[in-house]
Amino acid sequence: MSLSKSFNFDLTKFSASISLSEDTAEALKNILQQQGKKEFILRIFAQDLGIPGIRYGMTLDERIRANDIIIEIHGIRFIIDPTSRELLRGATIEHTIENGKPKFKIHNPNEKTKTCAYKQGTNQESSSPE
Repeated sequence: MSLSKSFNFDLTKFSASISLSEDTAEALKNILQQQGKKEFILRIFAQDLGIPGIRYGMTLDERIRANDIIIEIHGIRFIIDPTSRELLRGATIEHTIENGKPKFKIHNPNEKTKTCAYKQGTNQESSSPE
C-alpha cells in the first residue's frame, strides 16, 4: 500500500511547500546511509516564536501522526505537520560545510523581520513586522 493511499491525500500538491537541490538531497541520503537510517523519514518543523522569528529543525522520525503530510523530493521523504507546512511554504533547504561538518540551513523567503519596542513606563511589549 502506498503512503498516499494509506493517508488519503495527494502528495504532489504539497511538494511545492519546500525545495532542496539534488546536491542537498544526496548529502542527506549519504548521512542517512552512514547512520544506517535508510528507513527513517526526516521530520522538518517550524515554530513561530514571535519577535525572535521562526525556529526550524529537522529530526529523524519513524512515526507518522494522523495530520502529518508526507512529501518526497529527490528521493528524500519528509514529514511535515500542518502548522509547520504553512510556515515553511516556499522555503529552501541548503547543504553547507562549516568547520568540516555538514550543516543544513533553511532559507524562508516568507519570514518577516520583526522588531520589538517597549512602551515607555508600561513594561508592555509590542511587536511589528518591518
